[in-house]
Amino acid sequence: MRHFRMDSGLLSGFLYISLLLLLSSYLVVNLDQKKDKTLQLQAEKGKFSLTFWYPQTSPPQPLSGEWFSFPDQLLSPEAAAENMALSSPVIVPDVWHSNGPRRHAVTYVLSLSDIPQQIELGLLIPEIKNSFRLFLDDREVASGGVSSVHPDQIEGYFGDKVVYLGMLRPDAQLTLQVSNYGHARGGIHEAMILAPYEHWQAYYRNNILLEGVVICLALLAGILILVEFAHGPKHKELLWIALFTLLLAGYTGTTGLGTFLTLFGAFPWEIAVRLEYIGFSCAIPLFIKWLGSLYGPEATPRLVQYLPWLSLFLLLLIILTPSVLFTELLYALLVYMSICILLTVMIVVRLFLLNRAGIRILAFGGFALFASILHDLGVFFFGGGFLAGEGNGSSLMPLGVLLFLISQVGFLAFFRTHEQLWIIQLNHHLQDDTATLENQLNERKQELQLRSRELEQRRRDLQQLKNEDELTGLSNRHTFVQQIMERIKRNQRSNFAVLMIDIDYFKQINDEYGREFAESVLRRVSQRLIKECKGHFDWVPARYGGDEFVLWLGGSDFKQASRVAERIQQDIARMQLPIFSQPGSMFKFTVSIGIASSERDGETSLDALLARAADDVHHQRNKQRFQQGYQQARIVASTQVFPVKGFNIETGNAESSLKTTAGFNIKAAFNGKTDPSEEKGKVRGYRDD
Repeated sequence: MRHFRMDSGLLSGFLYISLLLLLSSYLVVNLDQKKDKTLQLQAEKGKFSLTFWYPQTSPPQPLSGEWFSFPDQLLSPEAAAENMALSSPVIVPDVWHSNGPRRHAVTYVLSLSDIPQQIELGLLIPEIKNSFRLFLDDREVASGGVSSVHPDQIEGYFGDKVVYLGMLRPDAQLTLQVSNYGHARGGIHEAMILAPYEHWQAYYRNNILLEGVVICLALLAGILILVEFAHGPKHKELLWIALFTLLLAGYTGTTGLGTFLTLFGAFPWEIAVRLEYIGFSCAIPLFIKWLGSLYGPEATPRLVQYLPWLSLFLLLLIILTPSVLFTELLYALLVYMSICILLTVMIVVRLFLLNRAGIRILAFGGFALFASILHDLGVFFFGGGFLAGEGNGSSLMPLGVLLFLISQVGFLAFFRTHEQLWIIQLNHHLQDDTATLENQLNERKQELQLRSRELEQRRRDLQQLKNEDELTGLSNRHTFVQQIMERIKRNQRSNFAVLMIDIDYFKQINDEYGREFAESVLRRVSQRLIKECKGHFDWVPARYGGDEFVLWLGGSDFKQASRVAERIQQDIARMQLPIFSQPGSMFKFTVSIGIASSERDGETSLDALLARAADDVHHQRNKQRFQQGYQQARIVASTQVFPVKGFNIETGNAESSLKTTAGFNIKAAFNGKTDPSEEKGKVRGYRDD
């Protein structure tokens, strides 16, 4: 990370604006809240006298002290009044473990006397673990979740509630039914607070607006930063700050007034309590991880390196275990969060002394956030905190988050500005380097273009060699098979046929007249096949290998394929090739053709059709040779036809001398009914139909 010094004017302006926002926000939140010292009024023996409480001038009054209780019972107001002799006193706030004697349910009763008249009163009910019903005399005025003596019927809730009581009679009775399931600590964690309803209206309006704005900003910022991280995964600092911001949004939405219920209409308690505890265990370690990504080893002392693993363990514990288990770790998690805050302060102070880039803006936002967290921790542990009046239920957490988000905007704007300046400087250097390189690039450009053309030509030549037979110019076996299989897949309903063409006695031709003459024979056959395919776009000739050719007849049945095969055989039989070594001598040869068609053979597989055509070639050749053995094979030769080796009728052996006379008649008789193809070495003639 590059280090820059912050411009003093920009820093001063940002700090002044942030300070004004802090003061104005605090004044808005506490505009209607009185700062007088809270009266030391307490309930005694289940009765609370409001003789010396004046709603218009006195601060909100917590209803703490000694209440009457009915453990393990949820009694109606009438039943509670009839059984007061069976009640037991308890000091509120009253927290009890779910595995204690009051395991799931308690009924609390408090009698109010000397209630001020001619004024509408309201009640702030801090979150009760984890469901309740509140009765004023015999009228139900508030509820949270579902209360029941049966654990499987209890449904939890979260968030503080503001309740309208109206104008009360001088004497009234509050009956509070509390049931807990799924939380390690049930009961009343903070006393309910009585005040004029107008006071609670202003409190709710200001705080719900502040919390809603903070949550929306935090969610939006977290999502946008995650999107930016998705485009640049190398910048891990974006991931950590995005997760930290989202955790702040989740923690703020599930504490205080439970703003998630207002924003989303309904929100499960099981998810809400997990978000709250994940905020305790993971938020500050994520912030430390972000500092480490920004400033490197200077922000990651050895002790801090173990925090991510511990937080990961706590995260898995909170997600995977029942709520009654991980809520038992409440105080341990709060202590862990306090230790993380102290470590963060040490890191920020160290970076501040080293005058690292942007640390002053970051320190201001972090101070506001950590101060609000410590304030709320003080309220939780000791019932009060700094910067807030006692007993008014105020929380500075949303305000701290808001100031932190504002500082992050300034922090990001600071680095974006310096990144732009750095990019401009880099651009100048790049322009100079570009001018130097342009000459070299121009010199290499022509050379590269020439090499590119040469490589392209070589590529085309290699592609042609790969797809075509070099001797005949036809497709080779691999290209033919690949091309025809694609055609079969595209059009499986039409008929097609395959001709397998094999040159008769090609090996003898190659041995007698040499490779060059044999290649001329192959070229003449390929030219004849190309000629046959003119005008037929779905007919494909190819050299299958050696002296074998194959002809694909798309859209043709067996009858049409037979006509094509007969025509090719006749035309090739009429061909005459000059013999290079014997001027004036002409050579004739024949081919055997096997036919396979999808119509006749019922095959659609190319491999099966090729095998069937090859079998047909061998069958026809053996049949012809066998028939020739019974009719005394005759070879007619002349200087215009082709030369043959002499054949001795008496001995039945081929002579070694080459005969080129004007013409002669040779008769050869075979023994019995044997196939002449088995009489190897006796006759080396070339079939001429």
